[in-house]
Amino acid sequence: MEKLNEVLVRLTNLDFARWGALVIEDLGVFDIDRVIGSADTFGAKIRAELCGPAGKLNYKWAEVASRIAFQSPATNNPTMLLAALAHLAAAKLYTDGRVGPDA
Repeated sequence: MEKLNEVLVRLTNLDFARWGALVIEDLGVFDIDRVIGSADTFGAKIRAELCGPAGKLNYKWAEVASRIAFQSPATNNPTMLLAALAHLAAAKLYTDGRVGPDA
């Protein structure tokens, strides 16, 4: 988790938005901007979902990261693991109705 938190602070909201948008695109959405609104805001929402007040992964997502790391050797790179977490967080935000200009 320490390495994840080290990489986490270097990532921008746009990094999270790019990764999160992939999930929305996989649904077949063509006009991503209309669905997610501002890329910076979307990335900030993903970051807020993943992180606690100190800017580190919150307990829930740290547990998810541990499961992914154990079950998927492809995520041994901390940046790739954070990308996977961003995908899942974006999917949660979407299913909860917390993305878009009106959310």
